[in-house]
Amino acid sequence: MTSFRDALLLSRRRFLTSAASGLGAVALSALLKQDTVAATAAEEFQPAFSPDGKEVAYLENRVTLKVVNLASKQSRTILTADKNYSYADGDQYYQWSPDGKWFIVQFGVVRLFTPQLGLVSSDGKGQVNNISKSGYDCFKPKWVMAITLLILVAYKFILDGYGDLTMVGNAGQKLDIWLMGENHLYHGEGIAFDPEGWLSTLPAIGNVVFGYFAGRYIQQKSRTDGKIVLGKTYEGLTHLLLAGVVLIFLAYCWNMSFPVNKKLWTSSFVLLTVGLDLVILSTVIYVVDFLHKTKWTYFFQVFGKNPLFIYLLSELLVTVLYMIPVSPNRRLFGWIYQNIFSWAGGYFGSLLFAIAYMLLCWSVGYFLDKRKIYVKV
Repeated sequence: MTSFRDALLLSRRRFLTSAASGLGAVALSALLKQDTVAATAAEEFQPAFSPDGKEVAYLENRVTLKVVNLASKQSRTILTADKNYSYADGDQYYQWSPDGKWFIVQFGVVRLFTPQLGLVSSDGKGQVNNISKSGYDCFKPKWVMAITLLILVAYKFILDGYGDLTMVGNAGQKLDIWLMGENHLYHGEGIAFDPEGWLSTLPAIGNVVFGYFAGRYIQQKSRTDGKIVLGKTYEGLTHLLLAGVVLIFLAYCWNMSFPVNKKLWTSSFVLLTVGLDLVILSTVIYVVDFLHKTKWTYFFQVFGKNPLFIYLLSELLVTVLYMIPVSPNRRLFGWIYQNIFSWAGGYFGSLLFAIAYMLLCWSVGYFLDKRKIYVKV
């Protein structure tokens, strides 16, 4: 008899089993009740819930990856049997993507005994894409979090190994000049240096990935006594806040060997900004969703209703201000700062200039919102 293999759902109230009689879903309660998910003449093996808990992936006859919908009981094939070869229990590998739209798998291309890493749609309509394309065996791929952490660590060694942390000697500037030439780089600092260059894009991936997982964690759903409960709970809020505090602590620890620096977008800067974002986000969720204090939120909703237009406006407008000369050695952007905001000092004057510019962009967004004009892609 085939041994039981369990896959625990997020709510920890149901789990999957595979046995000789087929796949089953068991509800944990005083009286155990087992519902059949899939039962055919084939051997059904190695089940795994989808992220939303509505579907179950499994292996049919050990090598065919299939998905069954728990509501309709309909199955579909994701990866056909000719892409795998099973030699022992557990030697096949697949994993749902966090959004449930993809599978990361290991599969055979030319030789079944030299597995590669593949990406295939969970709707069963697409072909598997070979993302490793290696002549070597590739096993057990993971989604982006581990890769992101690796990028953040590698970025430090790249900057240390191929330059220093100055504006004119860092590895990012050297790469940008080599690829594009000085004339095609940003000169806002008085030299050829782009704070959003090719190399510094790598650690910026971390902000995107961490933000994605934070948003997904907030929106994730769990099953509790048959009801759908949003992830915005006191427990979830505590997790967000603790994660933010831990990341801020790690950022300041890393700062001693890899300084927080926005211009270079250092890895410690990534941890610090993500940590601050999580703390701010958890605070906003508590005030808005738990205390239901929402009267102050309209100011920020203006940005959220037309984010693309306001962002492009902020980029284009500052470009225009830099293009308009007011004297042989000064552009309109610098003239505005020097004649209106510089009296407040370097740091505070810059802050006031930034706030004024932000409010200008907001006023345009407010104008559009009042006229129900929303620019979307």
